[in-house]
Amino acid sequence: MFERGKDLLKLFARARAGEDRAWIELIDARLLEREARGRAIDGRTDNRRPSERALAVAALWREHGRRTGARLSAERAREALKPAQTSNSRRIRAHAAVEAARLVYQEVALRGGPARAAELTAALEAAETVAPGDLALTALALRAQTLPAADSSLPALIDAMSALVQPLRDAGLHEDATELLLDQAATALGAGLRLADPRLLNRAGQELRALVQDSHPDHRPVTRARALLLCGVGMATLARLARDDTSARAAEEMFNAAAGQFTPDHSPLDWAAIELARPGPASGPGRLAVLTQAEALTAGEGLVLGAVARERRLAVATEMAASDAGRLLRLEGLARRRLIADQSTDAPLDWAADQIGLARLSIRTARLAGKKPAAALGLALAEASMVAREEGAPVLAERAEALLDEAFVTA
Repeated sequence: MFERGKDLLKLFARARAGEDRAWIELIDARLLEREARGRAIDGRTDNRRPSERALAVAALWREHGRRTGARLSAERAREALKPAQTSNSRRIRAHAAVEAARLVYQEVALRGGPARAAELTAALEAAETVAPGDLALTALALRAQTLPAADSSLPALIDAMSALVQPLRDAGLHEDATELLLDQAATALGAGLRLADPRLLNRAGQELRALVQDSHPDHRPVTRARALLLCGVGMATLARLARDDTSARAAEEMFNAAAGQFTPDHSPLDWAAIELARPGPASGPGRLAVLTQAEALTAGEGLVLGAVARERRLAVATEMAASDAGRLLRLEGLARRRLIADQSTDAPLDWAADQIGLARLSIRTARLAGKKPAAALGLALAEASMVAREEGAPVLAERAEALLDEAFVTA
């Protein structure tokens, strides 16, 4: 056992010194932060290759931000990138421009918002002037197109993404190839489910299975978990539509496998995403505990995932309160206080999540009292839906709209 541990440490050291960044998946978020800080300190004492080191440090902070959602990590990545952006080397400046665009793309994916979407367009255009025809930049631009794309344009976009994967691998851009594949599979899966397109669903399934097989749990646990999560989401949705218990059990196995790749402290946002996507029981103490942990891991950073966790936790708490008027009133009071706080902290998605939760509570208490929901709740839900869509959280918008239909159309 001791000899095997030493062998693993040697392999880790060689990987860490090389170009392949897969080793980053083996360390948790705390160690990833330490690594980023350590390399930044090395850069102050050893200036032989400051620009290359700047690119490496920025990439480490970017991955830390992706796993934790920390705004500060994105800021540190941008700060770390500055020496590379002003390098005398055109090659380094090109890499820095692409890395800067990656950072903005990640911020859009994590936090949404029209201002960030506009910033992404500007960053992609700026990078194109410095690195025209760059493969990594082309891949990033294709990924960016999936964010606002209409369903009719998605098949051609998915084809273009697929065609670029092997050239990226041939160029040694393995991280870009993996991220492109994950986004491509997610896009194909979502479009396939919305359009009931078996070709797209089959394509997504094939790509995800290949990703799972290629991502060994001892080497790429985070990539493997992200691919398994998408497999589970697709299988669970199809199981629900077909009312197929066998497929539902298979989906649960995929979620369990995804969650089993690492602990919450290894990649908090990935863990939270798995638990939020998992169908599981609609309510109960166990489910509430998981959602409370997911909310704690994603709170305070203006994250789309954080707002979803917030809304789901309150929905389960409301369900568990059942007809207990006292518990419902306490939950309602807390939701109102948080709603006021949201308005003062410029957190539109948290505001939308709490507005949905408060509306759900108000509808429940009104029905317990034998009354119709107040008309003002309809306006609140409509506004929450609008804000959620504008800020890039369609899941929240759909929940607001479903609650609106339930309360004011079927009431």
